[in-house]
Amino acid sequence: MTTDPLSGQIRQAVLNDAVAAGSVSRVAAFFRGFQQEHGGTHAASAASGRTRSEKPVYTREQIARLYELHRKGAFAGREAEWARREADIIAAGREGRVLGQP
Repeated sequence: MTTDPLSGQIRQAVLNDAVAAGSVSRVAAFFRGFQQEHGGTHAASAASGRTRSEKPVYTREQIARLYELHRKGAFAGREAEWARREADIIAAGREGRVLGQP
């Protein structure tokens, strides 16, 4: 068992105490800390916009914004760039790299 660096207590005891107290914020902080220490997950690394494979992670809002920009002509003259980005967005949906997917 490992020791929590901040409290000096066994981590499992810290987690058990947070659960017993019904402290959602402490339990969530415990797991966020664990994810940061151990390389995280797709969701955890989404804050940086990358997964462990270094492929971008998108939010539904980002995708909507990109399509809106495309409709407004922001990619005019850069069709190849748009095609690559759209292909990656579609792949992201298949690969679980879109946050907030139903």
